[in-house]
Amino acid sequence: MVWVYYLLLLIAMAGSAVATLFSIPGVWLLAIFALGYAALTHFRYLGVHGLIALLILAALSEIVEMGTAGVAAKAAGGSSRASLGAMVGAIIGGIVGTAVIPIIIVGSLIGLAVGAFIGALIMEQSRNTNPNHLFRVGAAAAGGRLLGTILKLIFAGIMFILAAILAFPWR
Repeated sequence: MVWVYYLLLLIAMAGSAVATLFSIPGVWLLAIFALGYAALTHFRYLGVHGLIALLILAALSEIVEMGTAGVAAKAAGGSSRASLGAMVGAIIGGIVGTAVIPIIIVGSLIGLAVGAFIGALIMEQSRNTNPNHLFRVGAAAAGGRLLGTILKLIFAGIMFILAAILAFPWR
């Protein structure tokens, strides 16, 4: 039965990693599925240390993802409001992009970038109305959000590999 649990874990973790593209907390789902597997197998294969490592990686991935759009917007001269707008816009854009462009991954990434751009632009407009400045801040937020999503996917891949190795029922 442990092999069935292991295969279900791999499928659930792969789905969780893909969910990251849609601004769904996929890395946390991945960690939760790993915890469920560990509990089902009485922590025989995947132990507490492995789970702690997964939680640390999940937390780091969130910090990196959330920070990149905001840092990029600020580096381009944007305000804290532009950073907030980039985050909110990316979430909305990711959902809309997935629905409007039903090509796996492509629609989500385009939606994330466009949403971050528009969100940063709208929020920054209350502070500065210079079109060049607004475009620069919006473009930086979009690029930062794309980079953040790619980095979070890398974290999710690392977490998937780590959990798959640690959870392998070799005994």
